Amino acid sequence: MDFYFMNVLCALFASLIYVIFRSGVHSYLRINKNSKTFIRKNTRGYANFWFYKKLKQELGWIYNLNLILLFGTAAYITVALSLAWIDILRLPIAIIHALLCAVQITALVFSDINRNKQEFGTPIVIWRKSSCGRARSSVGDLLAIIGLVALAVANVYLAVK
Repeated sequence: MDFYFMNVLCALFASLIYVIFRSGVHSYLRINKNSKTFIRKNTRGYANFWFYKKLKQELGWIYNLNLILLFGTAAYITVALSLAWIDILRLPIAIIHALLCAVQITALVFSDINRNKQEFGTPIVIWRKSSCGRARSSVGDLLAIIGLVALAVANVYLAVK
């Protein structure tokens, strides 16, 4: 597989992981007894929607994780899509991706735990149907994390190859 194509794929996954993280933040806020109206009112406006400015006290360390993930994802996507074709920059881009993956794993674990708590009342779910009828399992969450690590390793391998 071509390094540039791999990074386009990684950029798509990075965007998807950020969306999943945001749903986990919403679940976290709902678990902590915040109404949907409260969440909607406090995420109005650019700064509140992307950075959760009004919810900083409510979120604590998650606020910082959001900032790292948001800017890290944006920086990686920009650099990977615009510079991954340059041979000398392959290894730095792969290292940036690996570092982003470490943050994304934290975000995925946080999101999965909070979505499971909101939906089923427990952080780990072996096998259950969600309210929308889809099957939910923490095994799938674990496989996603393993896949993310494998993607980072493959990206570094392609960079040094």
